[in-house]
Amino acid sequence: MRTPRVWRMLSPAAISTSMQRLAVNSGFVDNPKGTRGFHIGVNASIWIHQLLERPSSCKQPELVVLFERCAQLLQIPIMPLFVFNGPRLPATKKMAASQLPEWLVTDFQELLDAFAFCWVEAAGDADAELAWMSKTGILGAVVTDDIDAFVFGAKSVIRTMKKNRLSKEVTSLYTLDDIAAHPALELNQCDFLLVALLIGGGYSDGLPYCKVDTAIALAHAGLGALLMEELDQGGDLSAWRLELINELETNHSQLGLLPASIPPGFPDRAEVDHYLHPITSEHLEPPLVPNPVPSRGLDLPQLVKFAEENYIWAGSDASYMYRYFSTTIFPGLAMRQLLQSACVADLGLSHRPCPMIGSIVSLRRESTSSAPRAPELRLNLNIDASTKSSIFDQRRGGEVVDLTNLPFSQAWLPLTVVEWVQPELLVEFLHRKGGVRGVEQAIQDVAEAYPINLASSSGSASGMDDDNTEIDQSADAGFDSEEENGHEMVIEGGDNSQVKIEDVLA
Repeated sequence: MRTPRVWRMLSPAAISTSMQRLAVNSGFVDNPKGTRGFHIGVNASIWIHQLLERPSSCKQPELVVLFERCAQLLQIPIMPLFVFNGPRLPATKKMAASQLPEWLVTDFQELLDAFAFCWVEAAGDADAELAWMSKTGILGAVVTDDIDAFVFGAKSVIRTMKKNRLSKEVTSLYTLDDIAAHPALELNQCDFLLVALLIGGGYSDGLPYCKVDTAIALAHAGLGALLMEELDQGGDLSAWRLELINELETNHSQLGLLPASIPPGFPDRAEVDHYLHPITSEHLEPPLVPNPVPSRGLDLPQLVKFAEENYIWAGSDASYMYRYFSTTIFPGLAMRQLLQSACVADLGLSHRPCPMIGSIVSLRRESTSSAPRAPELRLNLNIDASTKSSIFDQRRGGEVVDLTNLPFSQAWLPLTVVEWVQPELLVEFLHRKGGVRGVEQAIQDVAEAYPINLASSSGSASGMDDDNTEIDQSADAGFDSEEENGHEMVIEGGDNSQVKIEDVLA
């Protein structure tokens, strides 16, 4: 299908957001699956195709981009399931699938294993598999660039992001219900089938003179619904084809050659069957029901090995590797700890605060840009000795590193996630920086942009145990305090502007 043009036509029904905000709202807060994460399915082939469009043809750049994309997903409350095309992919699509380098597919799967992200091989078409999981509620959304996902019946589609920093980009969310309800569109699944057959898609070459605007106009004229009725009745489509030609000659006479270009056998039944009856895992014996929830933790040594093999700078001093992991991997590890603690709390079990979460450094309110992000906290991270050792023990250089003299780690993590698990940290931060007066106003100011339940927290940080207090203080020691610098503590805005804490507490 002529994908870019169709996406532009659907833009009135798109919701512009960020992957981070979508994950926090739809995954952590709404918590429909009880995992505190947003379940999404990703067409892995789309990611790989995008990398092959890059100007470089060597192995390293593609894998590095995949690494950084996965690291970005790790830092938000999301449970991704990557789906690869399977052995029963129809022949009409196998040619395109065969163009993917086998080594890149294999290395990508190994990288997903290291990140503890789930992946499966579809029975046939990956988009059909994802659409089936969307319709059955296994997934909250499908990440793909292919409009065919709507033809297969996907309920929610996220437009694939092409840059490697996912959370910094605008994410467009399309739902079949919104597209059907929008007065300028009013398209449903049978209409998308008609559009795919007319202009061409994964299984159809389309009609040579049919444009996207014309196909959508024919859908609005009821040709898609009529086609589906004829298909359900099982008869031949000659009457429908005559109705199509009549509509073109009557109301679209300016199209010239299009009515005459419709062949006697249009549409091809085999092409229609590929769309309406795709082979998915539900047809296997026994049926396979994929699960995006990982069954194990991240493999840090394997990620270190990957960096050594694929990054040019990996042979430099060991502290450089540590600094890189501090900004890419450690924030994700902290996020996974928070999600595990939240799930434990949901079960009504007692839990201790996450060991990686240190003190709060600053707060960034919800941005109002075209890619709005949920409020975030900048946190000091406590990296234990075993994690540090697991990085340096894997390095081939074997250099001796002083683990006590490494740079401190910080991360921006969603305010609501941190507050849900350790509410005393935010209350203590507001008291420490704003005094007792105005704390309630500061909480209300944050809550206006995002719902949090600080009211259930105590009015001070006295709920923290002595060990955590010591950890927070040691983490603080790595950063200049406001007293030492003579600067006022700030709350950073989503557009990187800075607001004085006094202004918020006023």
